[in-house]
Parts: sequence; structure tokens; C-alpha cells
Amino acid sequence: MAVKELRRVETFDLAVSHKAGALGITSYEDKNGIEYYVMIVAHLDGENTVYHVYRALASNGIENARFSEVGSFESDKDFQGFGLITEDGTNDIYMIGLWSPSEGVTFADYAYLYQLNTETWTIGEALQQIHMVSVGGMAGMMGVHFRYGANVYVADDGTLTLSATERNSVLGSSLATNDWIPAIVN
Repeated sequence: MAVKELRRVETFDLAVSHKAGALGITSYEDKNGIEYYVMIVAHLDGENTVYHVYRALASNGIENARFSEVGSFESDKDFQGFGLITEDGTNDIYMIGLWSPSEGVTFADYAYLYQLNTETWTIGEALQQIHMVSVGGMAGMMGVHFRYGANVYVADDGTLTLSATERNSVLGSSLATNDWIPAIVN
């Protein structure tokens, strides 16, 4: 897989009092028209997973953001990767969680869609879930699954991309490029 352009990544100070296994960040405007960054940091711990929600004013850019915890919520899902997406026009924030529970001798891969309540800083039940299947690359446990590292990206044209990695059993080997398709339910 060819590497696309390299971009400078902004850094910012963040210290949390818990472990951090995954995170997602977006920006939104509140009902008063003030723009904020919202970040969720996951403390992944099986059935005791807690997602901590942080917020910072966006007026001075991400590199100067000062995040404060505004809430948290528990989940029985350890999303190994997730993304936050703000809907244009409504400023509603959605979370797409990527999860790979064990299924027999391999893993099943699921994407879950939630809406973040910006008053209580919690999510409700999943609005939608879809079983995804990785096509290409190595099959089974060593293949591409959300559990080894996953990401959600929305391009300027609205295209949604889900990314994941395979378990790299030999350092320096190749990078598998797979496609994701909905699972066919019989």
C-alpha cells in the first residue's frame, strides 16, 4: 500500500487519571454558537470499560486546547477504535465504535453507531450496527480485524472510511490492504 502525503500533526497537552486505549475527537458548536472540541478517551477494561468525555474551547486551535472532563459513560463493548463525527447543520455528534469479539477460532467485526448527548455526555442504545467482513489479506486470527487497531475517517466529500490493521506476526512484513463489506446473513 502506498503511503499518501505526510502531514504535520498538531500536538496538545493532555493528562488523564486513567488508562487510554483509544480516542476520538471532533468539533461542534453548542446551542449558543460557541465552538468546542469534544474528545472521548476509552479506558478499555472488558465489561468494565469506561469512556471519558472531554471538552475544550476551539477558538485558539487544537494545539492550545485545554481539555476538561465533562462526563463519562460505561459500555460492555471494548471498542478498539472509534471515531466521532459531527453532522453538518445539526451539530449532532455521532460515535462509530469498531469492535471485534471472539467468534469461534477467529474474530467477528462490527461497527456500531451511537449519538452523543451533549447535555448528559452519554450515549444511548446503538442506533445501528452492522457486521463487517474483511476481504483480502490473511484469513482468520492473523488477518485484518478492528481489534488490532482501527480508525474512522470522513473525507471532505462525505466519504466514510473504516481502517484496520492485521496482526503483524513478522515485523517489517507487508501491509495488507483489505476492503470491508457487510456480512451476508443466511
